[in-house]
Amino acid sequence: MTESTTWGERVAKRALALPPISDFPLVDELRRVADALVAEFPDAIERAIIGSSRLGEEIVSYAVGEGPAIVVLGGVHPNEPIGFHTALELLRDVAAGEGPAAEFGARWHIVPCIDPDGARLNESWFADPGDRVT
Repeated sequence: MTESTTWGERVAKRALALPPISDFPLVDELRRVADALVAEFPDAIERAIIGSSRLGEEIVSYAVGEGPAIVVLGGVHPNEPIGFHTALELLRDVAAGEGPAAEFGARWHIVPCIDPDGARLNESWFADPGDRVT
């Protein structure tokens, strides 16, 4: 990229490079993918259990990078699951040292699913969001 490329242009380019999505990951898949990234980048990502849901599910944070802390929460509103994809892609990018977020100079604390109980209540339509019955 040239020096004149803006931050917004780099973010837009990264977003446009992502493969199209047609569904949203389920809670178990989120954990499986995030834990696979820990295995792929063991020196870059630290996994920590930071709490539990009302129903007793672990809430996990993945920390990566150095610098001031930034917290990213996926699934704050479990009926808006695009945050799940966003959290996983961010974790992947920063761990691999790729994309604009990796240039940010921060310690990212990424929680792919902050509300597993609510997410599980919505999982029935995650496979085909266009078919969601309201």
